[in-house]
Amino acid sequence: MNTKTTRITTLMALNALAFGAMAQITITQSDFPRGTTFTDNFIVAAQTGLTLPTEGAAQTWDFATGITPDTNYVRPRTDATADTDFPSALNKRSSPLSFQGFLIQQELYEAVDANGWYEYGAKLHAADYSLQNVTGNPNDSIHFLDHNDVYTGRADYLQFPLNYQDAWIGTRKETVNFELTVASSSLNRTPGSQVATFTFDREVVGYGTLQIPTANGSPSAPFDVLMIKSTRTVVDSFYLGGMPAPAALLAAFGLTQGQSDVHEAYIWYRKGFGYPVGGLSIENGLAGTIDYRTEATTVSLDEWAISTSSVFPNPVAPGTTLTIEFDQETDGLIDFILLDLTGRKVFEQSGISSSQGMINTQVPESLDEGQYFYQLKNRNGSFFTGGKLTLK
Repeated sequence: MNTKTTRITTLMALNALAFGAMAQITITQSDFPRGTTFTDNFIVAAQTGLTLPTEGAAQTWDFATGITPDTNYVRPRTDATADTDFPSALNKRSSPLSFQGFLIQQELYEAVDANGWYEYGAKLHAADYSLQNVTGNPNDSIHFLDHNDVYTGRADYLQFPLNYQDAWIGTRKETVNFELTVASSSLNRTPGSQVATFTFDREVVGYGTLQIPTANGSPSAPFDVLMIKSTRTVVDSFYLGGMPAPAALLAAFGLTQGQSDVHEAYIWYRKGFGYPVGGLSIENGLAGTIDYRTEATTVSLDEWAISTSSVFPNPVAPGTTLTIEFDQETDGLIDFILLDLTGRKVFEQSGISSSQGMINTQVPESLDEGQYFYQLKNRNGSFFTGGKLTLK
């Protein structure tokens, strides 16, 4: 794209932003980038005075104020494409499972295809626990088995293509296998299982612009999103020796056959970001816990750039010099930042001298080939331009 075309595109984006235009977007698999290996960072915030978002077309949702970051979660994903036990998986993450207070180490496997993004299965690892605190007998125990659980059924978190007013229902079953020893019930390593049936009822109930906090806590610029309302229902069933487990035995563990749990939430997605931008739980009909990903605020830079820029060479080889020209007067030093397609910062060089609307910087040799976003910030930390860059 030449400089003239870039300038027109940027001005159109600025005019749309200034006059409150809101795009009714479509999200496809190509708009939902997820690598085989990456780290997901998200923040769960404390909030005061938030209300549930309004559903419908052309909404404006401001969740950048009235919240305070509480806990930052970091969840690495690793490549699972070569795992023959889960042949359709893209990546996996460690996620311990709690069974009535007993921890089971497991890896959750995720998959993405042309139809959607979904959890594909779990690899559970063996664990042994005494049941003395439950039954009073130090010889009683529960032994959780190694198990590769490719989920029965499919419940997409996100379906492609995704549009306003789309709706779908999906169901999957997850299984935990164990062996139970309880002398008073004449059980000696008797095989058992918990089968959890997850049903997701999802509908795209709104589109519009969203604001969330940026990495430094300031409000982001508004960006276009789709909003999903999700209702997740989980029903647990318990089996022992191939039959439904006795009610008295379940009661000793604080369990009930067919017990269920329902969770509702609003979830926002945007093009070019391979995760929800954020979510707000619904608790007793009121706004509950809110979470968000600050990386999502930097993905679609052309929506809110206030200066056009050009970069050359583009594509550029790692380890070589890059020149960026821009049409804004700057005073002092410039910070150059590179982000991958998930919005994760992969490189930053601070304090670059600018001369007549131009800087020179060197692309690190350590970066992989592929597409990136670049940002330029002035000496007070304000973003003023950005664009796309290909390393080749």
